[in-house]
Amino acid sequence: MPSLPGSPQASEQGRGRLTNLCDSKPSGIRAGRKLRNSRRENKWADKGYKKKHLGTEFKSNPFGGASHAKGIVLEKLG
Repeated sequence: MPSLPGSPQASEQGRGRLTNLCDSKPSGIRAGRKLRNSRRENKWADKGYKKKHLGTEFKSNPFGGASHAKGIVLEKLG
């Protein structure tokens, strides 16, 4: 289905593939580092990723992230 020239989904035929005109990502043979770095920076906006990778959950959790902790050891017996 052809798209309208002024629509945001406008695309052009280039080198045998469809390229999106509204895409703001760098393209090119040497664009890999920039894509990787921007993806790495933008991952921190994801709440789940940030929660897993900051490490503050282990610091604030009294069980230290242990899945089967029965309690906090106050005194070692024996």
